[in-house]
Amino acid sequence: MAHVVEIEVVGGTCQGEEHPLGQKWTFDGVTPGGMCLGAFHAIIPYLYTLRCGGVFPWAEPHERDTVDIKCADPQGITLRLTRLPKK
Repeated sequence: MAHVVEIEVVGGTCQGEEHPLGQKWTFDGVTPGGMCLGAFHAIIPYLYTLRCGGVFPWAEPHERDTVDIKCADPQGITLRLTRLPKK
């Protein structure tokens, strides 16, 4: 069973005014409803890494379950991806 990943807007300003700070989604293998394609495109490789139990080489041990990713829009949002414990 794969991990579920929580996604939260933690910084920046969505130029399309689609994603306010604090907006959250849960990713369990299906594109999150209401998330724009630009933001989803920016995070999908990181989502699957976390979902499949992978880690990022730059992450400190206490940060292995979380990564912050910037939307491709140069003035866009920052999304925090957090791997949730398996139930």
